[in-house]
Amino acid sequence: MTAALQAGVYRHHCAQSPGTRSMVELSGSDAVVVTSVKPAWGSADIVVRLWNTGPEPAAAEVRLDAPVRAAWLCNLNEQKRGELETDDGGIRAEVPALGLVTVRIRL
Repeated sequence: MTAALQAGVYRHHCAQSPGTRSMVELSGSDAVVVTSVKPAWGSADIVVRLWNTGPEPAAAEVRLDAPVRAAWLCNLNEQKRGELETDDGGIRAEVPALGLVTVRIRL
């Protein structure tokens, strides 16, 4: 049996909540979604995985709520494959059509 991956946005609303904030913000193509945010294996880095649900390559920008020192494009084993450009806390990545990208981030 196969099933398509589905992503959703869920918000919890509380009358006493002072506001909301996200640890990770994603901008760019609406076809790109965050599939996971987790600690990198064996380090204090953070791994963010992006999935392009669309039929065309798409640009995405990931922002964290903490200063970013460096970011790398990685394989699924989290091995660095190339440094990514960071600008004012944003990390830009190209995500192939119907593809996954793994980004490793050092805060």
